[in-house]
Parts: sequence; C-alpha cells; structure tokens
Amino acid sequence: MKTTVLKKLTALFSCVLLLVGCDNNNDINTLNAYPALGVCNFETPQNNQIISNTNDIVISGWAFNKNTNSTSDSIVLYLANEETNKLTAIKTTSGMVREDVAKVFSNNKLTQSGFSATITKGELTAGSYQIVLLQADKSFIMVRCDGEKHNIIIQQ
Repeated sequence: MKTTVLKKLTALFSCVLLLVGCDNNNDINTLNAYPALGVCNFETPQNNQIISNTNDIVISGWAFNKNTNSTSDSIVLYLANEETNKLTAIKTTSGMVREDVAKVFSNNKLTQSGFSATITKGELTAGSYQIVLLQADKSFIMVRCDGEKHNIIIQQ
C-alpha cells in the first residue's frame, strides 16, 4: 500500500512540475528549452488536421524517454497558439497499455507508453496550434519529444 501511495504522490508531483514549469513564462521557447529526449507519436488528431471547437477534442498516442528507455510517470500536453503564443496546458491520462509499441521497440518496459487527453469543446479559440508533449519520470527529469512538430487548426 505504501508503494502505491508513493507512486501516486510521485506522479502528482511530476504533473505539478510540468504544469508549473511553463506557466510563468507562457512561452513556446520555455518548452523548447527542455531536452529533446522523448520519443512520441500523436495518433489523433492527424498533423495539420482542421478541427471544430464545437466538440471535445481527443489527443492520443504514445511516448517514452529514449535516454532511459522507459515510460513517463506524468505527461502534459501544451498547445501553443501560433498567433498569440498563448500556452494551454492539458493533463493526460498516461500509462495506457500499448503492447504494439513495446513489440516494435523490443522493450517490455514500453507496454504502458500510451496517453490520451480530452480538450473540452470551446476551450481553445480559433487558430493554429503546435502540440508540445512534456514528460517527467520518477526522478522528475522532464523531456520533450524530438522529431517533427505536430499541429492542429481549430475553427469556430
């Protein structure tokens, strides 16, 4: 029981660090300052997909830290409005089962690398957004994903 409570507190503290870490500057440059040691894939929505903000938006995929070859305790998505530079933080549900990812990377530690987040309808204003994924592990080391930018376009 103590182990379960400790794991939950660690995940909660990691999430708080991720959410507070960029809140002060509210700037995409702050996010880009984190090391790009994460591997991730956004499965929904597709890159550059046009989405109406009259419905909830689900963002899902998988992520892990390539430096430690392990999944994260906490993942937060930041949506950066490319016109205003305003950041919107979205907490994810992480640790979702992704046996396909573990199989592709031949690493059973990646079985729980899936994540999902829901943005409530109307939460984002119209515009183009870059999605940045930050993840933290048990050591509170925060990394962002490497690779290409993932963008969505929100319409009213």
